[in-house]
Order: sequence, then C-alpha cells, then structure tokens
Amino acid sequence: MNPCLADTNVLLALLVATHPQHASSTKWYRKQEAGAIGMCRFSQLGVVRPPGNRHIMASEALSARTAWDVTSELLSDERLIFCQEPPGIDDCLPKLFRYSGVYAGTPENSVSRLENVS
Repeated sequence: MNPCLADTNVLLALLVATHPQHASSTKWYRKQEAGAIGMCRFSQLGVVRPPGNRHIMASEALSARTAWDVTSELLSDERLIFCQEPPGIDDCLPKLFRYSGVYAGTPENSVSRLENVS
C-alpha cells in the first residue's frame, strides 16, 4: 500500500482539540490502517509552528519543544510513516521556482510547470 501524504491542515486539526475540524479529522484518522498516512518534513514543520504561536493558540500555545514532541508522538503511531525527501531534492526545488511570470494558480499550470522541471 502506498501511503497518502497527509495535508498539514488535517494533521493540525487532528492534534488541536479546539480546531473546528478536529472531530472530522479524528474520525478519518481512526479509520486508517498501519502505514496508510505519510508525513514529510514540510508537513511536520507546518504542524509544529502554529501550536507555538500565541496569536493563533492564545493561552493554549505550546513551546516549540512540546510541539515537536507532539509530532514525534504522532509518528510513533503505526498508522503514520515518515516520508524521507528523495535524493536530489535540493537540486530539484530551485527549478520549481525559476518561473519568472505571475502564477495563475490553475491545475493545468501546475502540471505543465512540474513537467518542465527535469
């Protein structure tokens, strides 16, 4: 089975009990099998940042260390796997951002830009 790469917002909703989508993300998560959900470095960092922001979390804000520990605990669950970045990613990423025009934001543009990265 290939894992789905979990969206940062889904993971955040799963971890923050006061999030408006907490119940629906928890319901989805509980249905997943072992190894069904992937978390990459970008989503991990995206989940760590908001809980430490007092403007977002108010009195429920976490320290950076605690937020990191929460993601580590989440990764200990058998449903989640950590997806390593592929070799050569540091050479590939700059090519994604070499486009000098204004991004139109359509799926067709996204696909055509990614096809021209090689």
